[in-house]
This record gives sequence, structure tokens and C-alpha cells, in this order.
Amino acid sequence: MISIVDIINITDFGAEVSVALLANENDLITEKGVVWSTNTNPTIEDSIVSGGSGNGGFNVTITGLESGTQYNVRSFITIGESTIYSSSMSFSTTNSCFSNVFEGSIRLETQTEVEAFGAIGYCKVSGGLQI
Repeated sequence: MISIVDIINITDFGAEVSVALLANENDLITEKGVVWSTNTNPTIEDSIVSGGSGNGGFNVTITGLESGTQYNVRSFITIGESTIYSSSMSFSTTNSCFSNVFEGSIRLETQTEVEAFGAIGYCKVSGGLQI
């Protein structure tokens, strides 16, 4: 039996997934991990993060996600030629950058300009950024 226990520490660009795994001692688990996608029921053909091999639960961190996006995740194990999936769970990444966007392009030519621009606290530039 494999199942996702919890999805925690969800940020704009990542999340942590805890997985419970209860397998027979004789099962040779050659791979285990988590797959994710914006589509329902992701598989190992989608994005994957490895949880190693062998019996026992595990935790993984998914990174490189887009902010403000809903993802579906499933845990999996591979035994021999077979891949077994848990049921799917969904979560949405946060979107903390919704109001402090610099609209347009900007060119910063000195360290002082870079520091002054950074002090404003923009989290995104809608156009080009040239330093």
C-alpha cells in the first residue's frame, strides 16, 4: 500500500510531500517517489522526484513549480516491471507576487541602482530587466 499522507510547506515554487509505504518484506522496490502534473493522474512520464528505493515511507520536496497553479500528485513504487500508484491529491502553489509587479522594462547600470530597485521590494518585472 502506498499513499500520500500530507502536502506541506507549499510555496510559490514548491511543496513537500510525505508518503506512507507499507509493502511486503519480499517485495523488491527498485524505485519510489512522487510524480506531478497539472493534468489529472500523473505518471512517471510526467515530472518526477525520487524517494530512493526499498521499503518504508519517505518525504520529498518538489521544486520548480509555477506560482498560483494547481498541481496533481501521486506517489509510486516500482517492483520489477510494474509501477504502482497511489490515488491522486491536488494542491495549489501560493501566489505571493500579485500586487508588487514592476510594469515595463528597466535597465540598472550601477550597484547603487540595483540596490535601490531591490529595496522597493518588487517580486516580478513584467518586461525586460537589464543589469
